[in-house]
Amino acid sequence: MRDERKLMWTLLAFAGAIRVVFFFLSVNGAGADAPPRALMAWEWSRDPVWITPGHWLPLQIWLSGALLWIWNDVWLAPRVVSLVFGIATIWPFYKLVREFFPLEVTAGASLVFALYGLHIGQSVMSGAEPMYFFFVLWALYHQARWSRTLEFRSLAWAGLFWIPALLTRHEAWWVAPLCVLFAGIRALMDARRVKLILPVIVFGLLVAVGPAFWMTVCAQVKGDPLLNFHRAAGGSAYHARSTAYKIAFWPVGLTLSLGPVVVLLALVGLVRSLWQRERWLLFGFMLAFVGPFWTMQFVGAGGVNVRHTLFLGMLLVPFAPFALEKFATRDPERFTRWTLLTAALWLAGILLASEKLPGEAGQKFASISPRAKDRPHVMDAARWVADHARPTDRVVVDRFNDEESSLQFHVRVPPENVKICWGVPEDLRAFLTPMPRWLIAAPKGPLGQALDGSDIPVTARHSNDVYIVYEVVPSS
Repeated sequence: MRDERKLMWTLLAFAGAIRVVFFFLSVNGAGADAPPRALMAWEWSRDPVWITPGHWLPLQIWLSGALLWIWNDVWLAPRVVSLVFGIATIWPFYKLVREFFPLEVTAGASLVFALYGLHIGQSVMSGAEPMYFFFVLWALYHQARWSRTLEFRSLAWAGLFWIPALLTRHEAWWVAPLCVLFAGIRALMDARRVKLILPVIVFGLLVAVGPAFWMTVCAQVKGDPLLNFHRAAGGSAYHARSTAYKIAFWPVGLTLSLGPVVVLLALVGLVRSLWQRERWLLFGFMLAFVGPFWTMQFVGAGGVNVRHTLFLGMLLVPFAPFALEKFATRDPERFTRWTLLTAALWLAGILLASEKLPGEAGQKFASISPRAKDRPHVMDAARWVADHARPTDRVVVDRFNDEESSLQFHVRVPPENVKICWGVPEDLRAFLTPMPRWLIAAPKGPLGQALDGSDIPVTARHSNDVYIVYEVVPSS
């Protein structure tokens, strides 16, 4: 037991060191809605309210905003929240895998997870995924433990961990009830089913706490108990995709992020496990997410994003070393070396592809890279302004291609000094009062259209293939 605890702490330190390195190599990229979440946390820290802007659930914004009370750095503090949860997630991941697999398989799976580029990238941005998975994996671990021991406290702990998860991401609202269903089925399969009814009821009530609390708040404050779901909608870019693209996106994204070798071995291990009638609960956890969520994507209820493969990817990982269980138990040191080498080479390959491949191919690999980045044209325009602006300068950015929050974040002036042009203003001069120094406009965006033919005295100072940076000429 002592050696296993030492192993877990070693894996935690290893995963943490990798994430800390990439934290300093990365920026707060757009792949996890990270810039707008950081900006919302900053707004919340100035004016704490129950209902946060946008369609997101509030916990990640509340915690990031609370840290901003102590450490007033919108560019780092929200990212540190994700980093802490991203590193800590190795702990419940290890515990969950250990409930189903032998030590050698658990160690191999934890090494692969430590080098999972998609999770590393999410851990260095101010998105909600690292926090969400930390709570969810603890909830799944305690339910798995209850399924084996039938100890009441394990199921109670599972319910308690679902409460913060249900206030972090929307998919928890269908995964958690399905987990309650799994617990009910497990209870009915046992000879002591009458005695197990109470733990399942308590589990269900605890799971209901998060949604009941949030729907009550939304109903009282905004008059709509399902406010967040009504705000959420798929973007135009999603609806423009063909059905073939939607069908191919998830398996291709999962295969590229984990690596073909890991995915192939995981599928072999999964089939073997199900054939042996083992680990059906872990498979059920996968289906609880994949079934409802990806069905919603196909019918147009949300956008395609590779980070949505993370839940399935994490639960698939243990089946890869399980497919090589005989090798792992016969020569664990050699197995560990090969596992580490395979995962590290694939991580390096993804990183190299994301940095060197041009155009769309490079952007696709950037979305699964451990080094989080934002779109090149966004960073080019924002960094130019950041290099030339004073902290007191005012900036106006264009609403274009859902990039306005990234521009607002990366110009590195206080957020209250940055204004977004959401639509073509009827009176541009009135809209620009007080007059800013810098304008970042897209020719097809509302600000770019308004500037075309206007009498506002501006000078184009920098441009790329999407944005033009204008400096407003001071009035004499």
